[in-house]
Amino acid sequence: MHVAKVNFGETIGSGDCFWGTTLMEVRYLCEGYSAFDSSLEQQLPEVVELHFWKCYGGEVYEGYSIYNYLRGLAKQGVVVKSYSHGLCASIAVLVYLAGDERYTDEASQFFTHKPMCDLGAYANADDMRTAANSLDKIQDQIAGVYASRGGMSAEQAQAFMNSDAWITADEAVAAGFATAKTSGELVAPAGAEKVINYFKPPQTPQNMAITPADEQRLVDKFINAAKAFFLPRNEAAEETSATTNMTVALADGTSIYVDAAGDDIAQGDLVYTDEAMTTVAADGDYTLADGRTIAVAAGAITSITEAPENNAGATNTADLEAANARIAELEAEVAAKTNEVTNATNTVRALQNKLKTVPGAGNPTPPGSTNSLPIKTGSAKPAAQNSLPIRTQA
Repeated sequence: MHVAKVNFGETIGSGDCFWGTTLMEVRYLCEGYSAFDSSLEQQLPEVVELHFWKCYGGEVYEGYSIYNYLRGLAKQGVVVKSYSHGLCASIAVLVYLAGDERYTDEASQFFTHKPMCDLGAYANADDMRTAANSLDKIQDQIAGVYASRGGMSAEQAQAFMNSDAWITADEAVAAGFATAKTSGELVAPAGAEKVINYFKPPQTPQNMAITPADEQRLVDKFINAAKAFFLPRNEAAEETSATTNMTVALADGTSIYVDAAGDDIAQGDLVYTDEAMTTVAADGDYTLADGRTIAVAAGAITSITEAPENNAGATNTADLEAANARIAELEAEVAAKTNEVTNATNTVRALQNKLKTVPGAGNPTPPGSTNSLPIKTGSAKPAAQNSLPIRTQA
């Protein structure tokens, strides 16, 4: 049995004050180099164990992407198990809920609260209202996951977040966050033959080779992280937005906006419906203009389906044959019309030639002709004969 273990430390994320576990690390721990090199065969474990020791939470969207990635693995048949050993707080609770089997130690707690954001040193009323609306949407999304995964009502989920709730192991099981308490024994997969440890893979040329593309990605990630940390907030946003914000056309003529980590959309990228990237896209499937379909959940891409293969070649051939047949018909019609015009032209020319022989039509006078029409002469008729009779009535 191949088991991948992911340990969550103090935070989740890779920016500002959160330098902790990221989606890239989780993918590497689960799939190894095959997660980043398409030339390698995908290596999925049979089981993924998530261990939360003392995790305070972190970046919401990084948590979204990790949750969606783990749920994607579960749909491919990977068993995802979650274990809480000390503290699982804030967005870490959402990631914890990615497990189908969720265990908590006796001396362990969960913590839920309303989402927060840092508006910086200065913010006007419009900024605050915009931030509040965005935070409300985030809370609704997280509460929705609480309800769907934990089996609680939407009202209960909202109540947990609104009350800054500290939840014990027993309360977590009762509420549905955890499925069971652990027995207190050291967690070890039953019958495990091998625990995958991609931080120290076998030393083979195939999995140890670092391509130039890998190096460039690492350099870009370091540069972007450094800009975000050292530059002022507005400058860092300007520097990074041009390389990460992507407008993606949909098949229906509209667009979505993706916070992409690379040159193309990828699983885990965040999706928005507005260019300012403040409104998270609703859950569901979106068909792109290029034929691909993406699934979005909790504001992030969970899967990408390539455009289906079709008989475009056969269709194009049939269309071409139909077009050629139509062209032949039009050419025949043009030829027929041309013959009609030619015949009409010949008739007109024959009439013109015949007209040249008629006297008085601007043609030379034939010999012996007076070139004038005969005129009859005689006396005029009486005036009375030139008028119509008029009938009078008394």
